[in-house]
Amino acid sequence: MTKTVDFYFDFVSPYSYLAGTQVEGLAERTGAEVNWIPFLLGGVFKATENRATLTPKGKGASMVFDLEMWSKHYNVPFMMNSNFPFSPISALRMAIAADEKGSLLAFSKKVFDACWAHNTDISDGETLVKLAGEAGLDGEKMLEMTKDQAIKDKLRANTEEAVSRGAFGAPTFIVDDKLFWGNDRILLLEKFIKGEF
Repeated sequence: MTKTVDFYFDFVSPYSYLAGTQVEGLAERTGAEVNWIPFLLGGVFKATENRATLTPKGKGASMVFDLEMWSKHYNVPFMMNSNFPFSPISALRMAIAADEKGSLLAFSKKVFDACWAHNTDISDGETLVKLAGEAGLDGEKMLEMTKDQAIKDKLRANTEEAVSRGAFGAPTFIVDDKLFWGNDRILLLEKFIKGEF
């Protein structure tokens, strides 16, 4: 029976970017379906009283080194975004709008790559318009849709749903009501899907 992996992500999370480069391979190896779900990490932090990754002091440098090692392990490009931390809200809302057009995956990949491989400011509206166009969407229309209350409500609902299911950070994977948190849990997630434990 095909399993579905709910992949909760936020563009502000570099670990979500790394995970996003691996989930298609996971799906191919396991036969699972991956359901990409944009959510607001800041909202999750607030709801769960979690703390930002860069605190306490000294954690930021360790995180960058960790990210660089993971990118080399996966053989994917990575550079720490000079705008970090930035607001991902417009990009996340545009991802919701792209989902309505059947292009969530294409758009999300463009945003992740621009942000974490090319140091692009994805909080900029015109940048998002361009990225949406590269994903085959009407960028101006997508940007306008980010103002729709229904789009805002959907992002809020995704975030609340994630919290209700136990999420406290990003990326979060949920399969069979089991939660796996973090890019480094993909190996364990794969073993779980394959029934190895």
